[in-house]
Amino acid sequence: MHFLINDASVLTDLINGGLLDEVLRLSYIMETTDLLRREITDPDQRNVLESCISDGKLSVLYSAADHMWAMDQLVEKACRLKLRGISFANQA
Repeated sequence: MHFLINDASVLTDLINGGLLDEVLRLSYIMETTDLLRREITDPDQRNVLESCISDGKLSVLYSAADHMWAMDQLVEKACRLKLRGISFANQA
């Protein structure tokens, strides 16, 4: 199962709470977007994020059309599963 983290406040809360590594150890494919990656400007938060990405714990979906389609599919699937407490992109 894929989890898409695309809300900066969710990601920064996980980083600030020291929980990002714990969450990334779960048996899910964890992903974020290049757009969110650019939102993280605090140097300490940025270092944690980049470390998780370079270690392969967190994948980055880039804003190419095929990736936007993949994110849309994750959102649609999440809506069907009625997952709560996880931030997903709003569908237009």
